[in-house]
Amino acid sequence: MVSSWCDPLYESVWIGPLTDEGNRIEDPALDSLYSGDHAYRFVEGWMNVLIVLLEGGAALFYLGSVARKKKRPLTTCIPALYLIGGFLYLLIGEANSQYTFMYVYFLIPCAVRGMADAGLHKAVRRICSGSVCTVFRRNRSSAAK
Repeated sequence: MVSSWCDPLYESVWIGPLTDEGNRIEDPALDSLYSGDHAYRFVEGWMNVLIVLLEGGAALFYLGSVARKKKRPLTTCIPALYLIGGFLYLLIGEANSQYTFMYVYFLIPCAVRGMADAGLHKAVRRICSGSVCTVFRRNRSSAAK
């Protein structure tokens, strides 16, 4: 159960090209990713950070609502109910990490709102400055031109 819910890559690398089956990976970066070398450790590390931010932000959202006794619309419960329902369903059935991704994906809006409510959006922006996020921001701004 722990491996299925705590894998930050959701078995996306595991279900990639299988070299044992005769598949060849010609790109050195992809070979490093799929063989577990430097690229894999880099991507796994960043995805761990992303998952902690995602789950922590969602927890801030729900705990902040309870602590402030702020009444939110009933629709804000849907992502949490979806996640809890998926967790219970996968306890009974086959719980591979590739099946848990769709439940965690629903937490993104809650995480963003939780970090904004807690005033952490500036801290997250500071953490991401000068890193991979900057590259994405630069690419997005150059594409808009």
